[in-house]
This record gives sequence, structure tokens and C-alpha cells, in this order.
Amino acid sequence: MVKTIVFELHSDDEVEYLSGPEGIQKIISMGAMSSPILVVDGKVVMVGFNANKDIVKEKIYGHI
Repeated sequence: MVKTIVFELHSDDEVEYLSGPEGIQKIISMGAMSSPILVVDGKVVMVGFNANKDIVKEKIYGHI
């Protein structure tokens, strides 16, 4: 869903969706204490997720 939203917004900013064992070290290093997180240009913009596409889009759009 995050990749689709970034495509729809025509964003060249760095957007990362971090979760699971592969993302845990970066999640901890960014100061988040739960997973998953959404990162835009190195800033955590959302911790945990609501499957609502409009909320995720708003979080990304508000930081690009």
C-alpha cells in the first residue's frame, strides 16, 4: 500500500516502511518502540498502522 501511495503522489522523497526482523534494528535506532513504522526523509511519521489508505497518504503527503 505504501508503494502505491508514493507512486500516486509522484514523490521522489525517500519513503520507507519498516517492519519485522529485517527492520527491527533500524526501528530501534530511530527511537520507535513498536513496529511497523513509516519513515519519510529520515523522520518517523507513523508508528503502527491503520489499514486506511487515506490516513497513510495524509501522513506521507504532510511530510513531502
